[in-house]
Amino acid sequence: MYTSLLIEKDPVYAEQLAGLLKKSQLFAHCHVSLSGIDGLLNFTKFPYDIIFVSLPLSDISGLDLIRTMSNLQVCIIVISDTVEEAVSCYELGVVDFLKRGFSYERLIVSINRAFNALNRQSNRIQLPDQNIVQTEKSHFFKIGRKIEYFSLDDIIYLEGYGVYCKVHLEKSYVISNIRLSQLASELRNKGFIRVHKSFIVNTSKIKRIDSRYVSLLNELKIPIGAKYRVVIKSFMESFVPGQKQPKVKAPSLNVV
Repeated sequence: MYTSLLIEKDPVYAEQLAGLLKKSQLFAHCHVSLSGIDGLLNFTKFPYDIIFVSLPLSDISGLDLIRTMSNLQVCIIVISDTVEEAVSCYELGVVDFLKRGFSYERLIVSINRAFNALNRQSNRIQLPDQNIVQTEKSHFFKIGRKIEYFSLDDIIYLEGYGVYCKVHLEKSYVISNIRLSQLASELRNKGFIRVHKSFIVNTSKIKRIDSRYVSLLNELKIPIGAKYRVVIKSFMESFVPGQKQPKVKAPSLNVV
């Protein structure tokens, strides 16, 4: 399933458009921004597949916004009352231009054009350096249109974020296009443990564990989910004195 962002200043029209996108059943999520600035902020936080920009915007130049987003290789569909800016939009690389009043069928045609463009981009996805090899202490994460390499020692914990996952580092985080449940399986033998339906923690970053929380080295408290208490119990029982890091039975991490 794909994700989309709709930037539309009129809340009534935005609701109508969001309803059409939901009706299509082609998107896992459709976020709505009522201003260009808010849309740009959302765009920097989430790896959207398709962005719908409705012109004109109330706060910033629509063409400037499209220019900024198109430089980052995202599929953009423009909606406008007039076709005066259509040429300029196409020159900026938008995949389609819709004149307001379009039919549902025309919208589906536009979405399909965007999907085709996404498929072409996926065939050119930027891969990591071939000299970098994934090991037990490293992992590749899909970040937007790229696959990036991370040392697992740099990861504090992972947080479910809808169909995405927040990868929390020491001073920042990135959003990966992958579900937490998939990462729970991929990291099961790499020193990570799932303690809640929304959280996986790096066992080397654990400072203390009580009946309700796992406290990490940065004093952050991660809640322990009821169905994961058996995982925590197994983790604590498998601790071997004299070793830097407890041993975790792989099957225990497969709780979803």
